[in-house]
Amino acid sequence: MVGRARFRLGLGGLVLIALMSGRSSGGFSILDLGAIDSGGGPGSLVSGATAVNASGGTAGISAQAGFPSVSMAVVSASGGSFAAAPVPSNIIGSSYAYAINAAGNVGGGYFTSNPDGTNYVEHAFVVRDGKGVDLGTLDRDGKMGKNAQVNGLNNGGQATGTAYDHRQVQQAFRVDGGGTSLTLINPLTGGQFALGNGINQAGIVVGASDTSHGSVHAFTAIGLVANDLTAKDPSLVFTGNSSGMAINDSGQVAGYGSLNPGINHAFLTDASGHLADLGVLANSTSSYARGLNNLGQAVGFCDNNGSGAVAFAYDPAQARMLNLYGLLDMAGRSAWRSLSIASGINDSDQISGQGVLANGRIHGFLLSPIPGQPIFYPPLVAVPTPPALVLSGLGCGIALAWSRFRRGRTGGRGAA
Repeated sequence: MVGRARFRLGLGGLVLIALMSGRSSGGFSILDLGAIDSGGGPGSLVSGATAVNASGGTAGISAQAGFPSVSMAVVSASGGSFAAAPVPSNIIGSSYAYAINAAGNVGGGYFTSNPDGTNYVEHAFVVRDGKGVDLGTLDRDGKMGKNAQVNGLNNGGQATGTAYDHRQVQQAFRVDGGGTSLTLINPLTGGQFALGNGINQAGIVVGASDTSHGSVHAFTAIGLVANDLTAKDPSLVFTGNSSGMAINDSGQVAGYGSLNPGINHAFLTDASGHLADLGVLANSTSSYARGLNNLGQAVGFCDNNGSGAVAFAYDPAQARMLNLYGLLDMAGRSAWRSLSIASGINDSDQISGQGVLANGRIHGFLLSPIPGQPIFYPPLVAVPTPPALVLSGLGCGIALAWSRFRRGRTGGRGAA
């Protein structure tokens, strides 16, 4: 806060006016993570960062826009650009990275063939010792499912995700550190399906499950038993569906829930476990929290009936949602047209996501605080309206992968 102290000492009673009118640059710099050739499709290269770890490393997806397209799981080290993530050697087709831990190991899904060589099937995978480890699919009642992916990975190697069982019903799972099999997390009482979206360092899973009365509720799971988060919300703010997307080490959860049909708001649990409505940005109708750090700061995106996505950050000290684009420094605002989705935030306030460059390309990004600059306070610059093409026009491969990540996707993240 050096700048604020200087204003106070030099300008006395005019400090507020000088501080507000003189600030021409936000507190974040932005790194373009690039995009790499995934080996399929004639379109331009697109990418998105899906998670960030404690040191600023990211996981993500890169692909060619257009059809046909092949998506590639990618990873970046702190300060670096995307590179291909290690995946199991039996890959055939696309791969996706949705989670990353402090060691830089990623987790996600990749396509391979059935044992009989017919059809494609998505297997969950994690990286260990620099190699992709095949976690397979879910074995339920002695029958194997066909698709699975890791969505959360902690520093001990424990993972969670979502898999289709042999009935083609989605089920949440967990994987022990060093394990190679998926263990079913039971849905909420009376429910039939569940999604595993994130996991903290204590191994507590967060996700969503249907219930006996048909609605979908956010849950946390210690072991294999899911506990309904909405049971702790006597205010009943979220009367419809809800989903927990990220969980920090104190057990605080970020996610989203429905207020009315078609209207969703991001939420953050408080110390009592109640779901606090985070609201929406101006000119938006819905919001979705995607990432959460141990300081209780959440990130995600807002949209306006599907016409465009706008990345946001929520800081408890401000108690308000802020448009991330308006928090960029001048160089960042010149290089980028808009920031569409914020997917993760670590305890150093580094933020991962996806945006649109000034030249129209869609790339993953990493935001980092500028030393000595305040970062989370209302932007004083005009924030552009996002183009409607963001995410909806990415092309077959990455559009499908990223749409799963945007909402209710079989995924979610926190900061490892």
